[in-house]
Amino acid sequence: MLFALLASMTTSVLVAANPGDASGTKWIEVAGGDWNPGAQDLAGLEQALKSALPAAAKHHGRPSSWEKYWFQYQGQKAASGSQLIHVNAFCDAQSHYTNMRTRWLYVSGGGACYFQADYDPASSQLSNMLVNDES
Repeated sequence: MLFALLASMTTSVLVAANPGDASGTKWIEVAGGDWNPGAQDLAGLEQALKSALPAAAKHHGRPSSWEKYWFQYQGQKAASGSQLIHVNAFCDAQSHYTNMRTRWLYVSGGGACYFQADYDPASSQLSNMLVNDES
C-alpha cells in the first residue's frame, strides 16, 4: 500500500491507496484503536464489503460506484478478545469533512452512500453491517 500524509492547519489525515487497485479507494485510520490493521487486513475487508454491499443496500437505494467511497477504519477488540476492524464508509468527497482521523463521521439518511460494518480478519467475516436509510 502507498501511504500519503495529507496535512492542513487543522487536521492530518492518513490516506492509504492500493497502487495496484484502479478503483482508487481511500482508507483513513481513526486514532485510538486497540491495534493497527495491516494492508492485508484492509484488502480482505475491502473484498468482503464489495461482495456484501449490493445485498445489504437492497432497500436503501443504489450504491455508488466503488471508486467514490472513502473508508474510516479502526482496529478494535471484541468482547471475546478477538481483533475486529470497524469501518465507516461514505461516498461523498472527504474534503467536505475535518478531523477524519480523530472523529468518526456519522450521517443520518443518505442511503447506500453511507454504511458501517465490523470485520474479523481471522475469519474474513463481516458483521453488524448497517446501510443508512434514504430519508
